[in-house]
Amino acid sequence: DTFLLNQVSDLILAQSNPLDYYLETDDGKACYPQPLFNTDYYFSIYPEVAAFNIQPLLHYLLWGGKERRKPHPLFDVEYYLSENKDAIESGMNALLHYIQIGEKGGRDPHPLFDSNYYRNRYPDVATSGINTLVHFITIGAQQGRSVIKEVDTLDYKPKISIILISKEKMGRQLLANIYALTCQIYPLIEVIHLINPDERESIEKKIKWMAGQDTRILPFFLDRYHKLSDIMNQTLEQATGEFVMFLDANVFLHCHALFEFIKLLNRYSEFDLISSVAEDLDLSRKRVSESYDPDKKITYSYYISPLALYRKSLLEKSGGFKTWHTGVRDPDFLANIVACTSIKRIVHLPKKLYYSVD
Repeated sequence: DTFLLNQVSDLILAQSNPLDYYLETDDGKACYPQPLFNTDYYFSIYPEVAAFNIQPLLHYLLWGGKERRKPHPLFDVEYYLSENKDAIESGMNALLHYIQIGEKGGRDPHPLFDSNYYRNRYPDVATSGINTLVHFITIGAQQGRSVIKEVDTLDYKPKISIILISKEKMGRQLLANIYALTCQIYPLIEVIHLINPDERESIEKKIKWMAGQDTRILPFFLDRYHKLSDIMNQTLEQATGEFVMFLDANVFLHCHALFEFIKLLNRYSEFDLISSVAEDLDLSRKRVSESYDPDKKITYSYYISPLALYRKSLLEKSGGFKTWHTGVRDPDFLANIVACTSIKRIVHLPKKLYYSVD
């Protein structure tokens, strides 16, 4: 109830039962009912469920749980059930089992979330009485805490500025993606998005609430329309991270994606550009890094994948976005970047770290 109350007007809820408000009103249905169930995330990764126009939590409790659908980026249903046979035998919904039984027994919600490590590393977590996973997503991640030892022991931990790009009204997907990014196991990030006037009305209330809950979320509301190059350059100016990632609003990262980039930077911190593989690329084929040709700029949009990490100083040196650039995938934009560094400082990360949502 407290989590729900924080999202809406006290005046409205003074006259309503929170659960009734959530289930029966349009404003209530837009709220997140529980820290481990994100309405926008659930509908975004399962658009076929959204098409039924059913209350998302109700769908999950009645059908989604039995179908082993994911209620949260850091709750891996298949993993949890495979590690906890008693959860299957009980017939309980996996998330409810974790909340009521599993978490209290130190069980992990995800293979990359070490509950015992997190509690032992940060003693205040246990004394707070807050669910371990809830503590991380509402408190710990903002403070840069680590949920696995491998993140904690990294020598080099640069901040990553993630710039979200939405080319049309993508309110639900945008909000879901922002939330999912804050659940990355590498927490030293900021999420930036310039919001056009046509998007503002539909998401302003919720995104301001999200930004109030997590200081890493940085929405900027525009009062008029701008050219794409102006928007991209303005957003880039807001970035305070050492590295920048551009991400379409319908492209979701796996929760360990940023950690994989940072692991590579810990092996060689001088890399200026790291490109992962496209989601539909056959990994058995020749590595992209073997095919770079600095004399053939037209190929850069093919060899540099939609998911790439750029050193911010390199973007600034290249001059950023020109008026004729069509976006991050523009061959001339990429060629300018490559021309400002050594080909040896561009590397390919041969892992699929994202998925697209329609």
